[in-house]
Amino acid sequence: MRDVTSWITHHPDSLDDDRAQQLKQSLTCCPELDRAAEHVRAFAELMDNRRGRHLDGWIVRVQDDDIPALSPVRVRRTP
Repeated sequence: MRDVTSWITHHPDSLDDDRAQQLKQSLTCCPELDRAAEHVRAFAELMDNRRGRHLDGWIVRVQDDDIPALSPVRVRRTP
């Protein structure tokens, strides 16, 4: 699981073909993990592109998806 976590949190372009294929297989086997990985990538994109203004929308999407591993993302933002 440590390897999969590492692959998810690395930029996709930084994975060699073997690791990218292993990640793809892992995500295919577990739809919940695939959805979590999508949220992680979306968060990384927000931060990388300095789109903090979209953070509230990201939080809502994570909460609506109701993935247990991401349940700590239960925050209430105030304007």
